[in-house]
Amino acid sequence: MKLIKKLAISEDGFIFNSATGESFTTNEVGADIIDQLKKNSNKEDIISSLQAIYEVDALSLEKNIDEFLAQLKTLNLLEDE
Repeated sequence: MKLIKKLAISEDGFIFNSATGESFTTNEVGADIIDQLKKNSNKEDIISSLQAIYEVDALSLEKNIDEFLAQLKTLNLLEDE
C-alpha cells in the first residue's frame, strides 16, 4: 500500500491531491493511518502502531483500517499494487 506521489497531507488531516485539485479531510485516526502509509508500513505494522496509541481491540481496528484503505482506494489516493 502506497499513497500516490502527488499527495500533500497536513498534520491536521487535510489532504490535497495536486494531480486533480481535489481535497479531503480526515480525523485523527485517519491522519495516523496516512502517517504510517507515508512510512511504507504494512497493515500489521499500522495495527500495532495504532493499538499502542488507542485503546481498541485488534479485530475492530483491522476492520476500520480496511474500510479506510478502501475509501482511499476509491478516491484514487493509493497506488495500484
